[in-house]
Amino acid sequence: MLEGRAPAHSRTLYWRYKAQAQRALREGNWKYLKINDNEFLFDVVADQRERANLRDRHPEVFARLKRLWEELTGFLPVTDEVFTHGVTPDVQADRYVPHSFVRTVPR
Repeated sequence: MLEGRAPAHSRTLYWRYKAQAQRALREGNWKYLKINDNEFLFDVVADQRERANLRDRHPEVFARLKRLWEELTGFLPVTDEVFTHGVTPDVQADRYVPHSFVRTVPR
């Protein structure tokens, strides 16, 4: 395996973030993402910035990944004890930084 001789094996990754009820599932090149009531399907290999929502172009993939996520929800309940800390844009990667957070560097 360390020498690159082992065959690749597939795996499905699930995760969620309590803020804005975010949930995601990654299987191969595909990523299902739901933020509040907005649902997305991305090909993360072809579109690393996740700009093109392919939900309508690949409805069968979207439906399958959404179903997989829904099957998992019974195993990963969200409770009130789970707390999401507020994260400011200056410490979180790939986020829009409003002018109030921009730090200026003295010349």
